[in-house]
Amino acid sequence: MATSIGKRFQVRLQHVVINGKNVPVTGLIMLQAKSQLKLDAIQLGTKIGFIVQLRKPNGSWFPGAFDWKSHLISKGIYHEGWIQNNHWTIIHEPFGLYRLTNWLRDQLVKTLSDRIHDTKQMGIICLS
Repeated sequence: MATSIGKRFQVRLQHVVINGKNVPVTGLIMLQAKSQLKLDAIQLGTKIGFIVQLRKPNGSWFPGAFDWKSHLISKGIYHEGWIQNNHWTIIHEPFGLYRLTNWLRDQLVKTLSDRIHDTKQMGIICLS
């Protein structure tokens, strides 16, 4: 889901590393990332590795305000964290239509940027 400063992703954990040891876990967390990290191009089923400091979500600060903590708990999510630049990597990406279309788009933009040097025209092309 998009926010004013980035994207939020509901992620199912499989392993965590604690003191250098790989520990299997199960559970959901909410990850947030700035939109320029391009995590929105990741398709469902992709396994990613990331370094993040997890914390318990905050509740509402004002009476009658939206209670983010209760909302997440109702979905079975008890921790959240922010992914920083260069603190994530794709471990395994299943081949699918979404991956293919992203690759085709990247190839098309690269080819067009070699031929079109007007940044305004390229901006319109990339937004389309």
